This record gives sequence, C-alpha cells and structure tokens, in this order.
Amino acid sequence: MAKWLVCQKQKGEGCDYTIGCGMRYDVVEAESLDAAIEQTIWPEGRDECSALMYGDGEAIIEILVVPWQEVRMVNVAKRLVEIEEREAVMQEAEAEYVEYLRLKEKFGC
Repeated sequence: MAKWLVCQKQKGEGCDYTIGCGMRYDVVEAESLDAAIEQTIWPEGRDECSALMYGDGEAIIEILVVPWQEVRMVNVAKRLVEIEEREAVMQEAEAEYVEYLRLKEKFGC
C-alpha cells in the first residue's frame, strides 16, 4: 500500500491566514491515487458525510495529493545556521563599509 500526502484547503483563509487556518495535511495509505482521493473525500465511506464540508459549513475547495516518495523533508535547523552565518558576514561587511566611509571622510580620499 502506498502513502500519499494530502493537503486540503477550505474556502477562505480560515480564522488566521498567517498560521494556516483553513489548511489540513494528512498522510493517507491507499492502493492508488484514486483510492487516496476517495478516502480523503469519503473517510467513513460513501454512506457517511463527505469530508468536503466542515461542521461549520466551510467547504473544502482544493485538495492536493502528492505521492509520499516525492515529498522532501527540509532540514530547517541546517538552513537556519546557514542564514545566521550569512547574516553575520553581511553585518561584518556593513561594519567595514561604515568604517571605510568614516576613514574616507576623515582623510579626504
């Protein structure tokens, strides 16, 4: 059985778009893409309510299904270290430039 990453987006932005309200992510195990979609829309089977409607009436307007083997995890900690190192280099360069401008003005070069 294959794994699928399922992303669902409701109509509108939810209560707070900055934190992803109105978005839901699940990992679904299914034999095929069609089965993953079916399981996403009808999690309790077709005899039950469709998952396309929340209890508050906000409809799901978009579903994205990605094969799990295509999903790539990002090493966020490593990226943050790279960003911090780059920012340190930029700050040092800026300080050197400010010093250069100060000396240029002082010595009139």
